[in-house]
Amino acid sequence: MAVPFQSYVLVLPKPVMLFFQFLAWVDFAVSLVSSYLGLCGPPEPLTPTWGEHALYLPATETPSSSIKKQLRVVAFSRFARRRRVEELTCVICLSEVASGHEVRELGNCAHGFHADCIDRWVDVGRDTCPLCRAHLLPSV
Repeated sequence: MAVPFQSYVLVLPKPVMLFFQFLAWVDFAVSLVSSYLGLCGPPEPLTPTWGEHALYLPATETPSSSIKKQLRVVAFSRFARRRRVEELTCVICLSEVASGHEVRELGNCAHGFHADCIDRWVDVGRDTCPLCRAHLLPSV
């Protein structure tokens, strides 16, 4: 038995969208003129800021920097000796980890990734291993 597919997308005709865009420009122009006359503050930009969804925390200590401080950075040669592996592929960037690269070893599962790759992984708010989904650090 098939499930009927329904889409609830509102499609506006192009003239209606152009009208709303025109109203936005008029609002911007009026705000700009009133700003120059000293009647109000500067107008908001017309283009949306893509960082609105980001969580802004004080620069001193963020959760990602706390996690990165607790994850050990080692040379790949040392990591390979301890884990008895000859080659390692970073599943984040999908490239080989060479002998001169720095590797971050995760606290729970002991998987290793390029330090820069796992740093970016943590910076976007992920707190699990990209390979096995175990938490990056042991729970206290």
